Amino acid sequence: MNFQLVLRRNIQLININKRFIRGRINNIKDNSHNDIKDFLNNNNEVKMENKKQYLKEINFSHIPIEKQAIIFCPGQGAQTVGMLEKTKKENPKALKLFDEASEILGYDLQKVIDNGPDTKLNQTIYTQPAILVSTIVGYENLKLIRPDINDYLTHIAGFSVGEYSAAVISGMLTFPNAVKIVKARAEAMHKCCQYTSSKMIVVSTKASSRLGDLMDDALKFATEINGVPLCEIANILYTGHKVVGMSDDCYEYIKKYSEDYDVKLGKILSVGGAFHTRLMSDAVNELKPLFKNLDVEVPFCNIYSNFTGKIMERKKRQIRVNLLNQICNPVKWEQIQQLIYRQHEKENERYIFPTYYEVGPGKTLGAMWYKISKKAFKNYFHISC
Repeated sequence: MNFQLVLRRNIQLININKRFIRGRINNIKDNSHNDIKDFLNNNNEVKMENKKQYLKEINFSHIPIEKQAIIFCPGQGAQTVGMLEKTKKENPKALKLFDEASEILGYDLQKVIDNGPDTKLNQTIYTQPAILVSTIVGYENLKLIRPDINDYLTHIAGFSVGEYSAAVISGMLTFPNAVKIVKARAEAMHKCCQYTSSKMIVVSTKASSRLGDLMDDALKFATEINGVPLCEIANILYTGHKVVGMSDDCYEYIKKYSEDYDVKLGKILSVGGAFHTRLMSDAVNELKPLFKNLDVEVPFCNIYSNFTGKIMERKKRQIRVNLLNQICNPVKWEQIQQLIYRQHEKENERYIFPTYYEVGPGKTLGAMWYKISKKAFKNYFHISC
């Protein structure tokens, strides 16, 4: 390990320890988003937006509920080597998106997806662009089935990096800009993971579980052994299921004692480290200048923010703030799903739902949607890449 790497890791460790000393790390009131908001403010843009009245949500009540469409865009973990085979046969024109993306990335992204190996595709620097582009390809495949999709698309949500896919589909970001920002995002997040060994693990809880106590005690253990006290909720999936991002030191404690707290450990995610935690703070700082100049547009449909768990405000500066804050804060997917579920009607004891499409690789979001409502899930379709 070279001197710079050791120095960077020690600085990161000191910063994390400082945050822990201030109080329970997973309950600290984080005001960093206010700093980000101040930094990203464009004075001219603020003046223009203050003169306008912006709706927080577009009203699509003029479209019959059964004709409305809602799109889900997957995040990391959905990728597999060879996932483009169906598109190669049925919609090869859509693969031109990979040519455009590869010019920006500086390498052949489709080749990585086609040939792998898994160990390469699963590296954050490749995974995030792969998820972005393959999801947009899935959306192009959806347009073959439903050419009028944009006329009836009312809501869209993406999980983690999937939020950028949603931003492209909704017209919030251009495809080239999304590729550029996701490339920079992936590299910055990957860099954070190089200095502190960490992971993300699914946990299941019930009424008797003491997840908060388990996380607190794991933090104390890591501090006592002079390790890295990092243990935070990274993803809120659905009732009783979360993803916790943690240092290897905290994982050592949690793996050994989780049953004592009535917490069940699930799979360790195939990602580079503890994303959506304070471990990513350096990535946020590195990306601030890029986001400040990011060209965004107001979306043509309602798009949900991972950071707030609500429909994103239709203000350009707030869009930038939400996208940047998402990197080091929990993905509030359960809250998003509950709000999306409300987009239905009941008529004479009969429920009427819109059509839900998960576009791109995998069916991970569909599996979670099933947990939210089995009735709504009957209107769910997966459109692969």
